[in-house]
Amino acid sequence: MGSLISFEQQLVGAGERVLDVPAALASRVRVLATTKSQKTDRHDALSIAIAARAPGVQPVQPADHAEVLRLLAKRHRDLGRARNRSACRLHALLIELVPGGISKEMTVRAA
Repeated sequence: MGSLISFEQQLVGAGERVLDVPAALASRVRVLATTKSQKTDRHDALSIAIAARAPGVQPVQPADHAEVLRLLAKRHRDLGRARNRSACRLHALLIELVPGGISKEMTVRAA
């Protein structure tokens, strides 16, 4: 389930304090703080730390149960659709490979 939940939610779930620093704000701080607007890890870390102290920066709130269930339901639906697409592609390829085509229904063993 770890891959379904965002990194910041994983940190919040582990008890860490996480701030939602907008990328545009951190970018503005980086440009204003130096004469160069180079984007390096060191400059990014400093600009984000400075921007995190700005008024209005909100802490990330833990996702509620409804949000987690919504993500799981979406993932389940997406997996079902991906499986269906794969089966349709396989069926189309088998039709091309088998002389005279294949029957409507096919088992995995027959494929």
